[in-house]
Amino acid sequence: LNLSKGGFDVTVYPTKHRLDAMEKVASDGGDYGVIVACGGDGTLNEVVNGVISKNIDAKILTINIINCLLK
Repeated sequence: LNLSKGGFDVTVYPTKHRLDAMEKVASDGGDYGVIVACGGDGTLNEVVNGVISKNIDAKILTINIINCLLK
């Protein structure tokens, strides 16, 4: 799946440490129409907290890797 070919502007940001997702979303999250959180509960928690901390109007799509592997 190549979203860029579909006309979407895509930025991939692999997190580097604990709370990195929250910090990234809080600082840059308002620049995006949709935020995709791909990871586990901790990643989702960080993304949601980043959105809430800056009152960002964002749509969050989650992809939980662990659940995908277990199915």
